[in-house]
Amino acid sequence: MRDRRVGNLYPAATVRPVQRVNGEARDDGTATLWFDPATPALRYDLLQGRRMDVRLLGGAGDVFVGTCADEAGVSRPCYGALAGPLGTAGTPRERGAADLVGPWRVVLDGAEGRLDFGGAPGLGSGSSFGARLVLEAYGFSRTVDARPDPADPRAVVVTSERPVGGTFTLRLGLLAREDGVLVGEARTTEPDGGGARTVGAYAVRAR
Repeated sequence: MRDRRVGNLYPAATVRPVQRVNGEARDDGTATLWFDPATPALRYDLLQGRRMDVRLLGGAGDVFVGTCADEAGVSRPCYGALAGPLGTAGTPRERGAADLVGPWRVVLDGAEGRLDFGGAPGLGSGSSFGARLVLEAYGFSRTVDARPDPADPRAVVVTSERPVGGTFTLRLGLLAREDGVLVGEARTTEPDGGGARTVGAYAVRAR
């Protein structure tokens, strides 16, 4: 029997049991993980239930982005921070505009830049607000449109036309247990609307 244990999942609902997570972590910083809510004590060698495909980001690999299958088997974006400089455990709390305002160092697929949010309305308001994005690898040094994500009150979406044509969308989520960390993904399209490409992204508050 091959031992495929990689860790444990602790659901937010305390009445649910701790779930064993099995899978494989690879040298390129990616991992495929499995947990089964119907079988919390998943046998060490089994890969069944809900699948997660994640990539570790950051210099120390302390942030992850990827996808996780929901109860219906549909893959949804997921993100989080591990224990360490970007993932210190804390008390979950409500996030708001004050957690966004100011400069952030943003990293997309190895490219680094700066994202500066001005005075933002409340994340749940639905109103757009301006942000300044400097990302030389993508040709950006401009004011872009930022808007709370209607599907997730903890997330903000930054959109702009690309200098070479096509669109650029950056979606970043506030971590409930971590101050000064945003994690999510960036998506670009070509001028004809094709060639869509999605990469992991994260940002840390600039000092």
